[in-house]
Amino acid sequence: MRKTIGFVSLILLSFFSYGQKFTISGYIKDADTGESLIGATLIHPKTSSGSSANTHGFYSLTLPKDSVSLLCSYVGYQPTTIRFFLRRDTVITINLQS
Repeated sequence: MRKTIGFVSLILLSFFSYGQKFTISGYIKDADTGESLIGATLIHPKTSSGSSANTHGFYSLTLPKDSVSLLCSYVGYQPTTIRFFLRRDTVITINLQS
């Protein structure tokens, strides 16, 4: 009986920790003009997952709860790295310098 309770607890704990994913979203824009950068990329090197900005400059990326380092780039602009700890759904506007 104790083994069964321990096994069930372990299963439930793994589902709880697996469910800790949050979404990072926002816009990627030109720092000088505020113009949306269509097709700008956002990459999370640790997981090799990423996103591209749509026709409105909007991006969305879902990652597990953790320390996050995101690399944002666009042709003709300086790449920018953003670092923070992901604890909840987060909205970030990224401004790139040409």
